[in-house]
Amino acid sequence: FLSATFCETIEYHTTVENVKSFITNLKGEGPFKVVVSGKMKSYTTYAIKTALHKNPTVNVELDLSNVKDMTYVDKLDFSYCTNLVAIILPDTIEYIGELAFSGCSNLKKITIPKKVTDISVQAFSKCTSLTSIVIPENVTRICSSAFGWCTQLETVYLPESLESIGANIFAGCTNLTNIIVDEKNDFLSSSDNKRILYNKILNIYNI
Repeated sequence: FLSATFCETIEYHTTVENVKSFITNLKGEGPFKVVVSGKMKSYTTYAIKTALHKNPTVNVELDLSNVKDMTYVDKLDFSYCTNLVAIILPDTIEYIGELAFSGCSNLKKITIPKKVTDISVQAFSKCTSLTSIVIPENVTRICSSAFGWCTQLETVYLPESLESIGANIFAGCTNLTNIIVDEKNDFLSSSDNKRILYNKILNIYNI
């Protein structure tokens, strides 16, 4: 068993094949940084989610940047992993699925990879510890309630490439006070006080 008290992050390395048992056997609060390497398997994200749910008292920073052939985060892949405090995704990710990180209430840090083009419905809903998020260039669509009820979210950056947003993408984000839209975006702008979005095409606010 590997253990730590909650202070500085301790880094460990494991493989795609062994990650489930590795996380399951962690002891103590951590935080533990778990660096995973190897080729993506059909069971990889399910194995990680299962391990995190089985061992809910450990705090895990998950580094998947060395996982090969991972091109998307599927529906519900990491939902309600309340002990996931940070995650680094591979730069090969192109799509983040419905409810992928929903309910990850202690997730404080995630960098959305630059190849992502689509963020699906409620992908990050109820991530109540997120304070800021940067949507990278190449994202063209953010679906409804993608960041809904992220109650600590304060700052969001939206890129030039963004063309389509669903309804209520920031519903319930009661602390959101700084929406920054790239000035070259032809579809969206933020209001003068940076608190609401304005659709230039449909000529409406509060979207």
